[in-house]
Amino acid sequence: MKISCIILAAGSSTRMSNYKQLLKFRGKSFIKYLLEKIAPLDFENIFCVTGLLDIELQDELKDYDLQFIHNANHLSGQTSSLKQAIARAQGTSADAAMIVLTDQPLIRSDHYARLMQMCRSNTGSIIATQYSDTFGVPAMFPRLYFQNILDLDDAASAKSILKQNQNNLLLIECEDASRDIDTDDDYKNLITQYE
Repeated sequence: MKISCIILAAGSSTRMSNYKQLLKFRGKSFIKYLLEKIAPLDFENIFCVTGLLDIELQDELKDYDLQFIHNANHLSGQTSSLKQAIARAQGTSADAAMIVLTDQPLIRSDHYARLMQMCRSNTGSIIATQYSDTFGVPAMFPRLYFQNILDLDDAASAKSILKQNQNNLLLIECEDASRDIDTDDDYKNLITQYE
């Protein structure tokens, strides 16, 4: 099974005083810290969707084998970035795509690996991450669902597809996924507790 990885990194971090993709954690930027975990995994290709920080992120990740997609429409929301990346994945031989974010730094590499393993043993099922009585990304979407994502309104989210297909949804628990960094206080607490 061939799996594409999609990193959604086009956000402009409007609720923070700095761009979260480049915030430092354990000596590396969030996005480089993520790449260190996913680059060794068996992905057919890795797409990184950029927005405002297109040049900065390409420079930050110049040592990695990935393809950049610049979303000039990034201000319209995360779904517009996801749709551009899924369209690119659809043009490859990928059987599934994993969606990952840069602002969940506590997720360990073995969780990403477990998602891939479950996807390979349950072809056709959506695999998502369960945490704090909810579920979401990181998540795996089989090619069967690519068109559903492409048909989403930019104001909607991929989570709506998860909710609509719970009869074909498998979950892997990862409480570390609940620690997403959206504000300066979130980042300060992360550094205080885990640096």
